[in-house]
Amino acid sequence: MDVKNLNDVPAFITKDGSEIRELLAYRNSCIRNQSLAEARLPLGASTTANDWFRMQEFR
Repeated sequence: MDVKNLNDVPAFITKDGSEIRELLAYRNSCIRNQSLAEARLPLGASTTANDWFRMQEFR
């Protein structure tokens, strides 16, 4: 089992100001074919919906 400390996972900021941390994915754990990420927004902010199905990369 992989355990990650949230403070040790690098974050990136999206165009709408969301802070994203990819907690578990094939790049940083033994997990395959799935992932777990956390998204944070500044207080009072909102984000736009995305079309996950069209954006998903099928390999």
